[in-house]
Amino acid sequence: MQKWEYLRIVVNMDERAVDDVTVNDVKVFDQDEQRKSREVELSDIFAKLGSEGWELVNGWGSQSWEVFYFKRPLE
Repeated sequence: MQKWEYLRIVVNMDERAVDDVTVNDVKVFDQDEQRKSREVELSDIFAKLGSEGWELVNGWGSQSWEVFYFKRPLE
């Protein structure tokens, strides 16, 4: 049976900034620690994740924030 790893990205749409990123519920990015890379282009992030084997499986939010979920097979 295929096993997956999951990635979640939370984006503050008002500031165009990534608030946090988790992989399998472990935080791998904290916006307070990474102030220099706050402004984001979602298309750039999605392209990079796609090249790393991540597949977008869900996304939801509001005008102020968005949450995106990705998965990829565990090797």
